[in-house]
Amino acid sequence: MSGRVGKLAAGMADTLNIKPILTMQDGKLELLERIRTRKKAVERTLALTCASANGKAIQRVAFMHINNLKEAQELQSQLCNLLPCPPSAIMTEFTPGLSVHAGSGVVGVTLLTG
Repeated sequence: MSGRVGKLAAGMADTLNIKPILTMQDGKLELLERIRTRKKAVERTLALTCASANGKAIQRVAFMHINNLKEAQELQSQLCNLLPCPPSAIMTEFTPGLSVHAGSGVVGVTLLTG
């Protein structure tokens, strides 16, 4: 009911090393894809982000994390090797409201294009 993952589903996802890719649509956090392994999830996130920016000028970029600054910085480095990122990227932690649904270790990226 709350939108949080049940204990059984979370246990199975953990056992199978499934990492969700989430997106924000119309102000709601939604599941976009499920990927096996963290490395593949980061690669897919980079591919989706590059596709989203395809041919558009990137005005701002922000990287978010939940207790995972190191991996957020790695995501920033990888993305900025693929796309022309503005020099002043935002690095911040997710809000507590999103943290409840996503859990510790999450990293994310958002672009403002024009």
